[in-house]
Amino acid sequence: MPRGQIGSLAYLVEETTTTEGGGEGRLLALIGDQGGELTVLDTRQGERPAHAAVLHPGGVLSGIRPMPGTPYVATCGADKRVLVLDARQGFTPVHELRNHTNFIYSLEVFGSMVLSGAGNGWLLVHDALTGDCCYGLGANTAAVRVIFASPTLMVAGGDDGKATVYDY
Repeated sequence: MPRGQIGSLAYLVEETTTTEGGGEGRLLALIGDQGGELTVLDTRQGERPAHAAVLHPGGVLSGIRPMPGTPYVATCGADKRVLVLDARQGFTPVHELRNHTNFIYSLEVFGSMVLSGAGNGWLLVHDALTGDCCYGLGANTAAVRVIFASPTLMVAGGDDGKATVYDY
């Protein structure tokens, strides 16, 4: 179970196929804690974790985002890394993204893109399928705490009390 303060929450509906050929889903709760651990709870199994591993040692696991239409889950933490995990393979890392130089405070996904905001005002955009860093933006003069993305715009806001809107 999570240790100490919870830093992030998400859920994932994992589709399974029965022997009769029908689909059945299982709801997984994803919890990130102050120790950098990801705990996965299968709602059918009660309190016993289906998976638990320290993914971001030395600090909080600050963001968890499942990537719709893929088996991937993105996580980030105070260790300055973003991980792209494969939920089908026991949440093993597919990509380790090490381009940040400061704690990562915010995380969002849009399509196959992972958007992460850090304490130095950077907002980085990675392709989760290739692991490549596509863009780096000076989105804020202080920590980027929140990110929103849509098909036509992206908004980043944070500790300087301002929000930057990118229209694309």
